Amino acid sequence: MLTKPDYAEWEPHKAQIEQIYLHENKTQKELSRIMETTHGFRKTKAQYENAFERWNFKKYKMTPEKWKAVKHRIEKRKRERGKESEVYINGILCPSKKVKYEIGRHAFESTIARLTSGNFPLCKACQRRVAYISLSTFSKNARRCDGLFPWTDYYWPSQWPPNLPWFAFSHTYLSRTLLGNLLPATSSTSQALQTTGLSRSQLKKSLSHSLGSLLSWKTTRSLKLTQSSSRVTAVLNVTMPEEYDGQHRIVSERISSNRELHLEEFMRMALYLLSNNLLGHDPEENVEEKDKIIINLLRISGGLNTSDMRSLVSLKVATADAITEKLFASAVRSGDFQAIETMLQAGMSPDTSVLNGASVTNGGESSSPLVHAARIRDNELSVKITRLLLLHKADLNQKQTGELALECAIERRNEVLLRILISKGAQLPSRALEKAVYSRCSREIVGMILDAGADMEERPRRGVATTVLGYIVLDENAELAQLLLSRGVITDSLHPVDGPDSNAHRRRASRRFSSRVSKCVFGKPSKRYQTTALGLTACNENIQMMKILLAAHATVNRTDNPDNYLHPLVLAVTRRKKEAAKLLLKAGADLQLAESYKTSNGERRKSLFERALEANDLPMCQILLANGAEVGAQFMQDYYSSQLWEHVKHNDTETVALLLQFGARANDLCEGLPNSALGLAITQGNWTMITLLQSAGATGVGHAIPFIASIETARFLERSNLLSQLLWANGQMILIEAILAENEALASLLLSHGADKQVRDTGKTPIISEMRANTPLEAALCRGNLSLAQVIISRGGRVTEVEMNAVMWRAGMIQDHSVLRGFTNMFGPFPFCSPTAIAMAVRSNDEAAIYCLLEAGVDPRGAPKLSIDRDYKELLGPKPAIHTYTYEMMGWWNASHVKRRPRIFHSVLELAVIHGNRLILQALLGSTTWTREEKGRALSISLHLWDRRFMQDLLDVGADIHQDVLLIDQVMKRYSNPVRVALSEGDVHLLRTLLTVDPIVDHINSQVYMAYAIERGNIEQLKILLTAITTINGPLQNSEGKSLLENALYIAGEAGNMELMKILLEAGARIHSVPTPEYHHTTLWHAVEREDLEVVNKVLAAGADVNGPPFEDGGMTPLQQAAKKGNMELVDLFLKAGANVNQEPQPCGGATALQFAAIQGYIGIARKLLDAGASVRAPRAERYGRTAIEGAAEHGRLDMVQLLLNEGVLIDGNDRIEYIRAIKLAQQNCHYAVATLVKSFSDWTEVDSACYEKQVFDREEHRMLDEYEKTKREGRC
Repeated sequence: MLTKPDYAEWEPHKAQIEQIYLHENKTQKELSRIMETTHGFRKTKAQYENAFERWNFKKYKMTPEKWKAVKHRIEKRKRERGKESEVYINGILCPSKKVKYEIGRHAFESTIARLTSGNFPLCKACQRRVAYISLSTFSKNARRCDGLFPWTDYYWPSQWPPNLPWFAFSHTYLSRTLLGNLLPATSSTSQALQTTGLSRSQLKKSLSHSLGSLLSWKTTRSLKLTQSSSRVTAVLNVTMPEEYDGQHRIVSERISSNRELHLEEFMRMALYLLSNNLLGHDPEENVEEKDKIIINLLRISGGLNTSDMRSLVSLKVATADAITEKLFASAVRSGDFQAIETMLQAGMSPDTSVLNGASVTNGGESSSPLVHAARIRDNELSVKITRLLLLHKADLNQKQTGELALECAIERRNEVLLRILISKGAQLPSRALEKAVYSRCSREIVGMILDAGADMEERPRRGVATTVLGYIVLDENAELAQLLLSRGVITDSLHPVDGPDSNAHRRRASRRFSSRVSKCVFGKPSKRYQTTALGLTACNENIQMMKILLAAHATVNRTDNPDNYLHPLVLAVTRRKKEAAKLLLKAGADLQLAESYKTSNGERRKSLFERALEANDLPMCQILLANGAEVGAQFMQDYYSSQLWEHVKHNDTETVALLLQFGARANDLCEGLPNSALGLAITQGNWTMITLLQSAGATGVGHAIPFIASIETARFLERSNLLSQLLWANGQMILIEAILAENEALASLLLSHGADKQVRDTGKTPIISEMRANTPLEAALCRGNLSLAQVIISRGGRVTEVEMNAVMWRAGMIQDHSVLRGFTNMFGPFPFCSPTAIAMAVRSNDEAAIYCLLEAGVDPRGAPKLSIDRDYKELLGPKPAIHTYTYEMMGWWNASHVKRRPRIFHSVLELAVIHGNRLILQALLGSTTWTREEKGRALSISLHLWDRRFMQDLLDVGADIHQDVLLIDQVMKRYSNPVRVALSEGDVHLLRTLLTVDPIVDHINSQVYMAYAIERGNIEQLKILLTAITTINGPLQNSEGKSLLENALYIAGEAGNMELMKILLEAGARIHSVPTPEYHHTTLWHAVEREDLEVVNKVLAAGADVNGPPFEDGGMTPLQQAAKKGNMELVDLFLKAGANVNQEPQPCGGATALQFAAIQGYIGIARKLLDAGASVRAPRAERYGRTAIEGAAEHGRLDMVQLLLNEGVLIDGNDRIEYIRAIKLAQQNCHYAVATLVKSFSDWTEVDSACYEKQVFDREEHRMLDEYEKTKREGRC
């Protein structure tokens, strides 16, 4: 008994079977194989036939003769009745697109035949196209055809000329065979799935993502191919010509469906975009990633094999040439060995120049594949690709190829590659040896370069050294120095060097080598002296290098010297290089010869001993004396005097006595504290040394002495009549140190001598004293000695803010308020401001201290000093660190860096909110009258720290909500205020609260606030601000008379917020119709820039002029802007609105709408503009401009070039220069297929070649125009 067929099993596959069997015209056998392989749907032939009968699927064999009959019947009905026809085959409606396709394939009639038959009337709009179709198809001139195949087997829609290079490629037998063999619906899918290891959905997603990434211009960056066929259609309509009406829509629907991969459609789009240089042409995109995607796309599709690549390379049509150029360039740039090998085996020339990614106009450059291979950072891969290129006969003698490749190999330190290139006869680049040394190449590489004929004596371009050896010496490369010396390099060449009186060497001495090289070796300072390589090493005291040079017989004592020559010993002595000086003297350096140099300023020449003595370099003086330096009596006395201080320091009484006997001066002063031998002895408490120096004539006059060692030493000085002299200049400093040392006996003695009455000499105050105390009273309070403080006050001491800081510091250090209370009780009240003392208490959260100070009358107002990090970031966090007041930080308020620092905080209110103590803040607010600005700053900081506890307290006392404060966070410094905080955080409640205090109706920041809200896209807050200022429909003007709505509309446009622009336009905001210095962009420009059709229509409805003048500096009309952005909808809209399609470009960098479309490669828009009357002959902008044909050629838009040539671009007479420029721009950017296509339209002459060489572009052309205009103004032309 037969079982009933399960029709439910067939229904899910019905649409797929219909597509494959009827529309793709597959046989039943092919259909069965596809369904089984793809969907696992296995059925017999009989079962398929039953299904076909049930579904009424019938195939009718249509022969070419039958399609011709259909064509004639359709045309006859159209001609006689004016009606369109529908075609039914076996009772089934045949889709119109299929009818057109099949008629084009089987019933094509040539243009001439149609014209001569008299049965095909043409409208005027089509007559122009018929003329060039006829010429392109049937001309006997091979150059004009460019190898195109006869168009006798395809139907061409009237919109696109059939001689476009893409059509020639797309419908040749080879192209159809290539794509058909590579990408059948089943085998290619299975192969791709097997190759990649992905599932069907994953592969589809990968292909869609790849194509979406490659369609990289702005209109398609967010393209999701698998989700929106309409968006794909829109993109393809802009960039790609259709081969039949509705092709892009059909293709988009196919690739958006989930039923099949349609690799052929992916590849067809990719190949067209590739041939027109539209894959990854956005300069913002990563070229390396684009190259990888292109190669992987071809690899996934199965097309990356020698056979198919050979067919593609051998197909001599422009599109095929362009595709192979781009594929090869991507392979070379990405270093894909397999792809390069495949294309070379297919016949690709290994000498095809490749652009490095950016166009020449944008700073790129072209070079041979060998050079690109040499630049690969992976040395192993670099060698592998280079060998491959050389195996395929790459020409090392091509212009600069060998030199550049060698230079790259040197920079990469690729020894193997270098050996290969040199063995193949590559010429060394200029200054190869310098490049190798600069790149820190190995000894082997440098030796190889020398063996190849590099000049050891070449003058480096980098730095100041005049030979490579000098460069190596400064680089401190001993290994390379030995190599050059072993090969006989000259050691005594002269090099520029700083003179003995220069301070440059002192600055460089403290830097690392890299820094020294950057300033000394690579820089070009003015040098007035010269020395040898040995002198350079002496400057740096590179003993190893000096020994290497001396072993190579470098001359120590040159005799035939220029006047500005410096002996190496001079440099060693003046640079204080003791070991270098010893080595030179040991090698026979002549002191007398060394000192014979001439000074550049004509002053008296100083001996080496004198220079060492002036520098207080006593060890160097000893070295020179030991080696026979001749020294006069005066210099010896100076020498002994310099030695005196060192021996006093070490309490060497015997040597000090001897030096004094030899004539050392006892009263010489030096830098630092103490500044004399006597002062040093006093601080050390060495009575014997004091007596010895005093007997030698030492006095206390002019001496800076920070402290006296002990009470006993002070009494000894008193008996020696020295104490009064010392206290006259150092009294307060010595007394302060005695108090801080808590030596009450010494302090009492000093007070009895009136030390507290002496005026402090701040210029001689030691650094340690600056960090501790500045007055005796301050010192006493730092130690908590109230009794001593009372004595000092009774003697005339005054309590100031500094003393208040000291007592507060003491209270915080010992965590005891008794000193503070005792001080305030004894000496209060205090009628002065002391914000720093208050700040200490605030930062310690010491409420008791705050109340004590306020009760004592201390005024908290003023800017406090702070001892914090240089970046003071810890004060801006929600929980900032609190300093612990320790002994080491005593007197920090006196430190010079605290005094010099600008006011970080304006009041202690800000510190109170930072440290989060509301009680302290309330106490401070109630203690005195604060300005609105001070309270506003505290409010700003509290809101920045997300602390709302203080907001109401500060608002209640009238805090200024507009007060800006500089906030320093981890990222940047920025200004903020309460309103800005509310806007930046999107806090609507906070904004409403603030506006109840101040409606900001006339505030200067009202426009700034709106800009803030607009930039953050907060619509609700913008409405609140507008309402707060005045009613939404009122005259929104501030005190300066500016329309706030109009300004807000401009800000919204600049921020690109179309939603806000809609709101403001609906609220009645006036549009900006004309650019001004204040508003560079019009409202319409903003809408077009964001490509928001709704906003554009609103702006046009508000009266915007589509032909309004653009901004002078590189501005565009709306039509030009839309064409540049590739937005067909906007182009249509502006054309319908009456936009001038031939509006002149701006003089600098401008372009007509057609020129922009040509440059961008938007062929659909170009066709639209041409139909609207755009001129292909429009002149380019005066500066940085391109005509349509120039722009298309420069950017490799192959089909665009053909379209423009069809439209009447002149290539003879006065327009010949445009033709030549187009060819040069194409060749400069490695678009050789484009250059060949343009060149094929006319014979090339020697005059053309001469003119070609003279063409310059952009910056160079701009410079020439400037020179011409200058000459014209001066009347010289």
